Amino acid sequence: MAKSIKKAVPDRKSQILLSASRVFAKKGYHEASITDIIDHAGIARGTFYLYFKHKRDVFDHLLTEFLNQLDHIIKPVEIHDGAPDPLQQLKDNITNVLTLISTQPEVAKILLHLSTGLDDRSAVTASSFYNGILEMIENALKTGIELGIVRKCNTIISSVIILGTVKEVAGYLITHKNPPSIQEISNEVIQYGMNGILLAK
Repeated sequence: MAKSIKKAVPDRKSQILLSASRVFAKKGYHEASITDIIDHAGIARGTFYLYFKHKRDVFDHLLTEFLNQLDHIIKPVEIHDGAPDPLQQLKDNITNVLTLISTQPEVAKILLHLSTGLDDRSAVTASSFYNGILEMIENALKTGIELGIVRKCNTIISSVIILGTVKEVAGYLITHKNPPSIQEISNEVIQYGMNGILLAK
């Protein structure tokens, strides 16, 4: 009996989080209510408070957990004997990010659209994450320049452009019903980043 109770606890919490992500994505943070969340989850109000103190507690949990997953799958580009091609590593990162976003579109929408405009606390959380990604991209560009596979450029501005491109592509992926495959999108992002849109002379 104790085993079934223990197993049910994380399932119920996950159920609340899933419902909250869908409610926030549909109605926005301010318009969403705890009543909306518990109605969507089909649970009693008391059950909600067993796991979360208030609406903001659920939102912060969703945002932090998703950022942690992103942080886990985005790997620094490695340059050493036996390491994969740097461009392939970059492509793998983009593919992994887009794959995660495609499996959790509601939470991705929260990160892309709601967190930065919600309040100072959520903006700081999101900005801290994005700044870390920018630093990782800039370091990869600097390494590429040293190896002679990336042209000399303003690495800070180029990093912002790359991150902005990926964020916009992610937004496209979760708002269109029939987007191209993730593999095709990743290929296009890499090709655009390396060659732009002009035909080679």
